Amino acid sequence: METAEPEIFRWNVQESEELWNEVADYIDTAYDYDKIEKIYLSGDGASWIKSGATIINKSIFVLDRYHLHKAVKTAGAHIENAEREIWRALKEKTKNT
Repeated sequence: METAEPEIFRWNVQESEELWNEVADYIDTAYDYDKIEKIYLSGDGASWIKSGATIINKSIFVLDRYHLHKAVKTAGAHIENAEREIWRALKEKTKNT
């Protein structure tokens, strides 16, 4: 199955559940849902973003690239070669999923 072009939703409402319900409705109308294997919700790890994975079926939360780089840099900052080893492990895990 092909990866679809990302769709970006912006929301100015405090209630994140309303946003995720709108996103779920969009997915249902724009795509053949039965053919969808996985939906990635990418963000900074805020709870309102992660909550989307509990509302949208077949979705999982992943850190966006900026925040992933920041987390790896922080985790490996005080250990020699740790940052490189973390990236190696992440790339290996990605290949096997």
